[in-house]
Amino acid sequence: MNNCFPKKLRLITREDFVVNKKSSLCKSKYFLIFYNSNNKENPRLGLKISKKAGNAIRRNYIKRISREIFRRLCFKNNIDLTIVINSRNYNTKLSKSDLFHDLEKGLINLSKS
Repeated sequence: MNNCFPKKLRLITREDFVVNKKSSLCKSKYFLIFYNSNNKENPRLGLKISKKAGNAIRRNYIKRISREIFRRLCFKNNIDLTIVINSRNYNTKLSKSDLFHDLEKGLINLSKS
């Protein structure tokens, strides 16, 4: 299995990350997932993980599992996803499995629509 995350699958520029009124929202308990359609050949992922999410180890773990779930799911349409921590419900003492299952559930619901 290839674990790389190529540039064509990433939101890179500031304009890519802009969440505007055209953006749709999918909520899970701990994450907000904004999505827009794009005119690219493939879906792209962007992550906004603030320092409120915990120390660098914790933030990197969240990014790593987000990319892994994104790679596993096959999105039929070309969309740009921006994943943000829902600061109202998030607690830095959450178990890693709770975060993984919550994000996976949110992205699965999104991929079905």
